[in-house]
Amino acid sequence: MSAPVAYGSVVFAKDVERLARFYEAMLGLQVLHNAADHWVLRADSGMELVVHGIPPAIAKTISI
Repeated sequence: MSAPVAYGSVVFAKDVERLARFYEAMLGLQVLHNAADHWVLRADSGMELVVHGIPPAIAKTISI
């Protein structure tokens, strides 16, 4: 069993994979788990980041 996570964050995204890959590359995070609607990434410090998809009906109303 893995150790408990000390701290973390959740970020909501229109394009889950694209944003997760950005954080993976820019912050050097390791992908622990990925699915169509969310990715879990971890830093060497133990911090976890969850990139969670915005539901499609809501995402289509958001302009970036």
